[in-house]
Amino acid sequence: MRSLAVYFYLFTVVQLSSPLQLIFKPINDVYKPPFHLQKTRLGFCSHLQVHFHPTLRSTLRSTLRTALRSSSSDSSSDSNLPDPSSSLLLSSLKDRLTTLQSESTTLTRSYLNGDFKTTSFDLPSYIRRISLNYPLCGFGLYDGNVGLLDLRTAEIICITETYPHPTSRNGRESDKVDEAIVCLNGEYDGGGVTSIDLQLGVMVTGGRDGRVYVWELRGLRKEGFEFGRPKPHVLRAGGVVGGVLIGEDNDVITTNTFGTVRIFTKAQDGEYEERTKRSFDSPILCVVKSPLESGGDGRSFWVGLDDGRIIRLDGRTLKTEYELKAASVGVRSLFQENDVSVIVGCNDGGLFRVTLAGDDVEPIQIKPGHSEAVVSIVSPSPGVVATASRDGNLRFWGTSSDVPERMYDIGPMRVWLSGIGFEGNVLVTDGADNKIIMHTFDV
Repeated sequence: MRSLAVYFYLFTVVQLSSPLQLIFKPINDVYKPPFHLQKTRLGFCSHLQVHFHPTLRSTLRSTLRTALRSSSSDSSSDSNLPDPSSSLLLSSLKDRLTTLQSESTTLTRSYLNGDFKTTSFDLPSYIRRISLNYPLCGFGLYDGNVGLLDLRTAEIICITETYPHPTSRNGRESDKVDEAIVCLNGEYDGGGVTSIDLQLGVMVTGGRDGRVYVWELRGLRKEGFEFGRPKPHVLRAGGVVGGVLIGEDNDVITTNTFGTVRIFTKAQDGEYEERTKRSFDSPILCVVKSPLESGGDGRSFWVGLDDGRIIRLDGRTLKTEYELKAASVGVRSLFQENDVSVIVGCNDGGLFRVTLAGDDVEPIQIKPGHSEAVVSIVSPSPGVVATASRDGNLRFWGTSSDVPERMYDIGPMRVWLSGIGFEGNVLVTDGADNKIIMHTFDV
């Protein structure tokens, strides 16, 4: 049992480093993502465990603790002499675990205290949606164009201008489309992109004409990224696209205001084809991944409906795993904290913590709520949740108690917020017309 931690470590290296090396192979020579928390450049395995996938960091710590406890309890009954190489690696793992715990504690303290500095980046037009995969920030604009910003260099790497999403549908909104837009954007709609997601090597954007564009980020020029295809893959999601999500194996999940969720898979010929779909009797306003800690394999995801329901779906079959009535109004955003609770943001600004223990458990209202729709909820560090609202406020909450407690606000911003992105100690929002705002928390 003493070698269990060693085997787990070697398994993690092999299983987690290889896919990243494969994905980044086309861009390795020019663009290596930094290890942001330590402000150093490390190999891909360490980079993944600590920075690119913060949820895996807690999983790694939990598994290592179990391995270390098993090793300690079994060592007294082990009549064989310890292997010196195993002891050395075990000591190294203990040191690494201590370092991760220290980094996590320091980062949480910075978020709780509000210790940050702010940097803004100018874009050519008003921002409608953002998605972060540090150091890249994907953005969708009011004129329908999308692009990438490098937050380290403040360089706009590219903007697509040949395939914009429409600013309106056929030049004017139909009554049905107009009603759907109000669900997503409130009474004021600036046009353009309605949804975006950015992951390793792929950016997906959606619009009000029911089309979803999949942009492959594999091409390179010496001056930086370019989109790898002369034109995007075009997927037909229908309705107004309320949310897009990049799933496992680069599957693309789309939702629309007609209540339909679709999963598209890349075929052998390189094109995407619809694998399955499911319809609900209420518009779908948001879609987010379910964390690995929930006991699944990372393929499950949540949708929030305009009738107040939240539903967790299997990422292969779209079968329902959980279905709960979370609010009396539309669910515009949600975040699964752990195995037993979800925080829900509503179109009227209300916030609730919902327990996944059964239908008879009433949601706990979190006060004070926002004055307008809560469009995004994230947890940038353990014990901390941030909510963004169309009222222009970015609000931070401590979640260690039964009812999350408001700590402080950033804002109000100049205009309404459309979302939050975070990686490590970097938290990114819009909210200032044509500016992306980066808050770097002191670690």
